[in-house]
Amino acid sequence: GRPVVLSFIYTSCYQVCSGLTLRLRETVRVAHDALGTDSFAVVTVGFDTPNDTPERMRLYARERGATLPGWTLASADAATIERLARDAGFTYFASPKGFDHITQTTIIDAGGRVVLQVYGEDFAPPLVVEPLKKLVWGQNLDRRTFVGGLAAAGALNVSDTARLLRIRGDAMQKAVPVGEGAMAAILGLE
Repeated sequence: GRPVVLSFIYTSCYQVCSGLTLRLRETVRVAHDALGTDSFAVVTVGFDTPNDTPERMRLYARERGATLPGWTLASADAATIERLARDAGFTYFASPKGFDHITQTTIIDAGGRVVLQVYGEDFAPPLVVEPLKKLVWGQNLDRRTFVGGLAAAGALNVSDTARLLRIRGDAMQKAVPVGEGAMAAILGLE
């Protein structure tokens, strides 16, 4: 196996989903330059099952230049999409304007484990490329210090780090209303 970069979109979303796909396209180009085109896969899944047909996904890919080597745009039945979304930690809900959803890029290791979530459609390419390098080269991701490591390496400045943490916090808060549930960090499992 090889690492996978996973994103979810719906093809009738012309702002956020398109923005994510365009950012991911540029990030994949950087990753291909660093790692080659065969070292990882990219999968973009259409979650609007009645509308995100294979034909619509192909058109979406062509219109946004999401046709780079190793990039697959896929659709599936509702049950499959729901399972994949749950397993990847992706949430979405039908709304009057289409869907409300978290904007995230998920990195999955060669063993099929979700190892990193990048939230938002306007992220710096190193947020995806640096962990991909580690996975391709057989190194472990130390998720406890990953953002700090990117900041120390100059890939993130203080403002970007704060923005990333705010986006993550907003997404987490939307997923769990105030007063319900809790978040825990598990440390020292190495």
